[in-house]
Amino acid sequence: MLEKSGQLAEARCLYAIAANLEEKVVENTPPSQPRVRHVLAISAVALWLNAMNHVRATALATKYLADGILTEQDLADMVDVRIKDMLRKDKETR
Repeated sequence: MLEKSGQLAEARCLYAIAANLEEKVVENTPPSQPRVRHVLAISAVALWLNAMNHVRATALATKYLADGILTEQDLADMVDVRIKDMLRKDKETR
């Protein structure tokens, strides 16, 4: 909603707050729940991307890859979704 109304700074700030919280939840989720950690990790990276903090998103994705929480395919899927979303938004503005 904030993005659509032009309040980009506010939206990015809220995305960053949510990303920080999501990271903490990933850290506190036991390895015995790999599916939960997987979903939360994808969400945390996506939230950092929405916050336009690509440095943090990249660092976190790299960490999650190294820890075995995310796979290369997960990242490829995220890129695919982002590109499709950008194309859709571009089409809507024409």
